[in-house]
Amino acid sequence: MLRRALNCAPEAFLALFLTAGTWKSAPVLSWLQSRIDLTFLCAALACLSALPYLVRGPWIRKRLLSLALFIGPMAVLAAVLALRVYPQLSPYGLEKASRFAFLTCPAFVVGLVAARNDASVRRLAACLVTVSMVVVLAAIVAPPSLEESTAVTGYLGLSRLAGLGALAAFGMLAPTLGGASWRAVLFLTCWPLGWWLLIAGARGPLFASLAASLAYVGGSLRKVAPPRFAPPLSRHGLWLFALVAGAVVIAPAFDRQVPIPTPWRSQNSLTTADRMEVLYREGGASYAARLRLFRGAVDAFLDHPLVGTGTGTFREGDEPQGTRAYPHNLLLEVAAEAGVLGLAPLAFLLSVVTVLLLRNLTRLTEPARIILLAVLALFVYTLANAMVSGDINDNRVLFAVCGLVAGLHARWSCAPTDSTVGTGRPCHQLRDCIHG
Repeated sequence: MLRRALNCAPEAFLALFLTAGTWKSAPVLSWLQSRIDLTFLCAALACLSALPYLVRGPWIRKRLLSLALFIGPMAVLAAVLALRVYPQLSPYGLEKASRFAFLTCPAFVVGLVAARNDASVRRLAACLVTVSMVVVLAAIVAPPSLEESTAVTGYLGLSRLAGLGALAAFGMLAPTLGGASWRAVLFLTCWPLGWWLLIAGARGPLFASLAASLAYVGGSLRKVAPPRFAPPLSRHGLWLFALVAGAVVIAPAFDRQVPIPTPWRSQNSLTTADRMEVLYREGGASYAARLRLFRGAVDAFLDHPLVGTGTGTFREGDEPQGTRAYPHNLLLEVAAEAGVLGLAPLAFLLSVVTVLLLRNLTRLTEPARIILLAVLALFVYTLANAMVSGDINDNRVLFAVCGLVAGLHARWSCAPTDSTVGTGRPCHQLRDCIHG
């Protein structure tokens, strides 16, 4: 029992670490949070539990040169963000550079360790589903006040978490479970997560879920002439796409059919259905604000193309220096504040991850292909979210997924044939999924 618990520790602490922003502000944790930052605590525990696997992983030692393609850009980006804090010494810049070095980079490393075998990847998915279900159900059963629901922890963060949990359940766990009862349980868990996506007021996670489901369906195509879908991936991919696309289409009419209580509404008492209808009709103030931020970031990059304006110095209009402002777009944020020196390693990292995911889709067979498709969907989901909301550290889940891709590529590259890739068999019981 103790050995199994220790074996699950890296994935459990990583899931808690990546989602800490949505649950650490709970009243029952206020005493502990006032004495220690729970995000840093979960990050430290995740790194400590992953350290033994990082040291003794044979696939890591064999593929150090391959891993350098991922670790190198992360190290360069961290160094550029730290160096570009000077000479402005913005408080937000210092915080951003330190959190990237001590939180976002560890997320990448622990994600790398979570890819040590197929069972560990499924354990991470199971932990993400469990955390997302607990947090979202707590928010539905005991909705926050209207003031609290406008905060990131009760609005955008919970919506991102709901989409992440739904993708992990639908894309990774459901195709690997043989029993109809377990699949029914997983499908039922998607309903409260989907409910929150519709009532929380965040449009970005809903559109990101649509993009991820499209990637899942496209990845399930066999490379034969004429193209055909590979069962059972086609069924899950098409169901996932149909559910998310249906949610996007019916969202404007949802609030009229199912009245939403005020405490569950987000900013300005609007649900996702309300904000989708505004977007369809006139775009809305949020859409216009995003465009202004994007233009401001492009202008800042054009004014300082090589080194940027400095970490944490992006401002909109006449905002005072040191204000926590960012363009709500990962690439534009790094380009504006770190210039080409920061944008080049970030773009290189994302490009390598994309190329390896697409290349392995044509090489791998089940069950490794199922995991690869789920990771592809998670990458698209987190990347799409990073393009429309949050700063670089709010999107640390994206870097954790990049670490997951790095670990999977290193391990699968050591396999001489497709038959030796992955576990070699489908996972038919939930205990196999959790304990390997």
